[in-house]
Amino acid sequence: MGSVEVRLDWDEMMRGCTAGSMRVVRHLMKGDLDHKWGMSTALAFDNNCYGCLAELVVAKHLGVWWSGEGLYEFSDVGQVEVRYAHKRNFRLILHDDDLDDRPYVLVTGEGAGGSFWIDGWIMGRDGKHDEWWEDPGTSRPAYFVPRDQLRPIEDLHGVYKRK
Repeated sequence: MGSVEVRLDWDEMMRGCTAGSMRVVRHLMKGDLDHKWGMSTALAFDNNCYGCLAELVVAKHLGVWWSGEGLYEFSDVGQVEVRYAHKRNFRLILHDDDLDDRPYVLVTGEGAGGSFWIDGWIMGRDGKHDEWWEDPGTSRPAYFVPRDQLRPIEDLHGVYKRK
């Protein structure tokens, strides 16, 4: 499986980071400081910014519009869920309550020069194998899908047409 590099320009980077900050502020204004997975509020700004950038990377690659809303009742990009990891060798994380009938895409990289990598995808149901369930010492066990089990992003193009 090969990774696909996607570069965001300055405006796209700003749009992604702004959307991430807006998501955190929305929770702060509601008094909702309890993150689902125990993340601190300070770390939430960083993670939401990068998460939004990863969503924007996938939308740009698939040629679909991205709202940046980040509402839990909707998918991240069309019918696709996006997972972000800053290290290039990290695996895709799935949780028990993740939807089985949605594709989950792994995006990695720290955004230097606007560069990120789409490392592949897997359907939710296909990523929930007992042998992939582990707790990496964070007290938040999950399924950690090996990178060699991810399908190439090109396989997802049958669902979304590129521009």
